[in-house]
Amino acid sequence: MCRKTALIDFVKQLSGGVRFNHKQQIFEQKRLFQSSKMSGNNTVMKPPNVLVYLGEKEQKVFDNISINLMKCLNKDKYVVYELKKSQVLGSPWKENTALLVMFSEEIESKIAEAFRDYVENEGKILIFCSNFDHTEVGLNFNVISGARLVKINYKTILDVPICQGKFSYRLKNSVCLATNSEGEPCILKSMHKSNNLIVSSVHLALDSSLLEEGVQQDDINRLHILKNILCEELGLETDCITIPAPTPGYILVDKEELLYKLQSKRIKEIYLGKLEKSILYPNEPPGSLVDIKVPILFENEFLDAIPFNRNVYFSNLKCKHLGAYVAFFPVITSTMIAAECLRQYEGIVVVAGRQVSGRGRSDNKWISPEGGAMFTLHLSFLLSSRLGQRMPILQHMASLAVVHGIRKNPIYSKLDLRLKWPNDLFYETDKKIGGILVNTTLQGNEVVAFIGIGVNVANEQPTVCINSIIHKHNETVGDSLPLLSIEEVIALTLSELESLIDDFQQSGPEKFLSLYYSYWLHQDQRVTLSSMNKEATIRGLDEYGFLVVNTDDGKNLTLQPDGNRFDIMKNLITSRK
Repeated sequence: MCRKTALIDFVKQLSGGVRFNHKQQIFEQKRLFQSSKMSGNNTVMKPPNVLVYLGEKEQKVFDNISINLMKCLNKDKYVVYELKKSQVLGSPWKENTALLVMFSEEIESKIAEAFRDYVENEGKILIFCSNFDHTEVGLNFNVISGARLVKINYKTILDVPICQGKFSYRLKNSVCLATNSEGEPCILKSMHKSNNLIVSSVHLALDSSLLEEGVQQDDINRLHILKNILCEELGLETDCITIPAPTPGYILVDKEELLYKLQSKRIKEIYLGKLEKSILYPNEPPGSLVDIKVPILFENEFLDAIPFNRNVYFSNLKCKHLGAYVAFFPVITSTMIAAECLRQYEGIVVVAGRQVSGRGRSDNKWISPEGGAMFTLHLSFLLSSRLGQRMPILQHMASLAVVHGIRKNPIYSKLDLRLKWPNDLFYETDKKIGGILVNTTLQGNEVVAFIGIGVNVANEQPTVCINSIIHKHNETVGDSLPLLSIEEVIALTLSELESLIDDFQQSGPEKFLSLYYSYWLHQDQRVTLSSMNKEATIRGLDEYGFLVVNTDDGKNLTLQPDGNRFDIMKNLITSRK
């Protein structure tokens, strides 16, 4: 890869679903960041990943299981990914997993051993119709006919028709959670160690649509049973949150002349891609997509209040160019999609109250509940400029803008907000509070950039948020630091980013790197070079934003991330010069 043209963290454009009449929308979002009653005790990061292992099964099977799981789980806390065969042995997935769901009829021995190790280290696992055994916990399977309806009884939910798989199970030292109509156990829970293993011989996580023709389950009661097991037996949060439909966008400006300028280039409606219909309408069966189209309104065209404090935002914004226009969407698919649709408004910032389809690095899903600062900025600069020749460093600049924008204020300087390479925002060394995504393209002699930023400001899920950190600081040291609002965080970030960009364009990377190092987590950190099977020590960043390391055999190398979604610092690959 050529370093000068390497583009890190390209986002794949999403597609989105449903046309809306803005007069029918009702906005009842709570101003979470105004609450002064932050609990302050949610500072232990809990992993949000629910992983599904399917072996060689088709994508539609994962899609169906994922939708069923998210119909049960708290959507503001968990995200569902497929765990590929190649990732089981090569990626650091175990410590970032809240639950492993298994549905595979052919599990290779090395992969099975990795799953046994996960169980032995108190990992939670839910096994459906899989040829998995575990001698240590006394789990064995037998092959049966499968693919037939059986009626099961689970607590007070009785005679529920669910399709049986091709395996039955014996599990020593266990409790029976459900039996079939013949009194045979079909869902068992291990009492070994932390009681985190449940095995089912029936297809709780699959809809009838994916079963053999003519096999019709009771999908409503099946989901009730699945939800109950996830909550009461495995300890996951299942407070289901109804995802509201995307809303119109509202254009806000600080000066009246800017409003007239924008209206002269009027965009009446934008297309936000596609959404899975069952996300918007929980009673709909999964599998169909709907188009999302929403109107764009200007300040002189709507009378109802919206949950964005324009006065707080503009009073904290100290920019000449960036963020002069705000497009606020109470609910949106992704701010990145909207920013690209509104790209003719140079310098616009698109802000979401909630994202339905937020995206992170390597096509990761970004959990985007209310209370977070979720925004995308559009800007451009010459390819021949200092920054244009070092495009990958833009994501580091955006990360620094968030942290330094807050901590340079003396009253917040003691908040231990840090930077994790390449694009994560952390509290202390192990609690993620945000991330950056940069989508960069070339148009002639210009670089066009869309910088997506997500920061937990007042949302205590899925990890920890800035206002909880402030609350904890106040309780610990007796301070009375004020909580931050979403509008303040966005304005401070944009103001700092414009300053960093201007200085970089004029003077180069030296000053930026010095400031960046004052916040980053990696000085002299030891890492593994997965492509070379070598250990190395991190020394810093080069002028393009790649890691510079010194190997144990004395070589200096430049590294780029390997793209794993679990922990970027666990595996690294070398970037060839």
